[in-house]
Amino acid sequence: MTKMKKKADHLRSIETAIVELALLEDRTRAPNPIPHQYIGTIVDNTLGLLTASANSLDNGVRIVTFSDDKNWLSLMQAVHRSFFSSIHIAIEISFERILEDRNIQVENKQQIKLNKELKTFEPIDKKLEAFITKIIKGIPLNFKDKLNAVLKLTSLSNNEKKKWRKFFIGMTIVRNKVSHSNPTLTQQQQEDLKQGGLQVLVSENGNLKANPRMYKQFAEFSLNFFDLMN
Repeated sequence: MTKMKKKADHLRSIETAIVELALLEDRTRAPNPIPHQYIGTIVDNTLGLLTASANSLDNGVRIVTFSDDKNWLSLMQAVHRSFFSSIHIAIEISFERILEDRNIQVENKQQIKLNKELKTFEPIDKKLEAFITKIIKGIPLNFKDKLNAVLKLTSLSNNEKKKWRKFFIGMTIVRNKVSHSNPTLTQQQQEDLKQGGLQVLVSENGNLKANPRMYKQFAEFSLNFFDLMN
């Protein structure tokens, strides 16, 4: 399949999806039930993203218009989710690649903690112990485990490692929160963001406050960190 044919096939699929999703508009707008409207919001968001994708393929001039500013704000929230989730995934994959290339075995802190706690219950029924041990072994490495293992490979001072750790923990909070329906941050989350140098993301009323101008800062800080690995 030629490159042009692949491009045409992608464009045709996107255009068909746009038409099909647009057919749901009457069913998902007010005064339909709230669950229908929620789904309609996602449909509207997707239409905006698909329109941009189609235009990039054929230099088109398709436009998406919204009758309510809430729809536009919702689309921006979808863009926030895409950016913060995607950059977090990219960073975690990069950690994994670095550790794999250097044959580093990463400690699973949660497994270690739970295995220690299990020993405090001895004596314990052998079958129950085997069952619990199996569950513990199934707990995957988390982001912090990989981050700490990568930090050990750097020549950074303990204070510098602490700063980077807080930045990435803050990034994880943002990634999780932009995917949540409730933007309210707990006191601990607010404090973690501030300690990670991300206080600009905390609004006066304690909600997460995202802005597309923050994208470059997040990407640049991440690049600066990986520069330290060279």
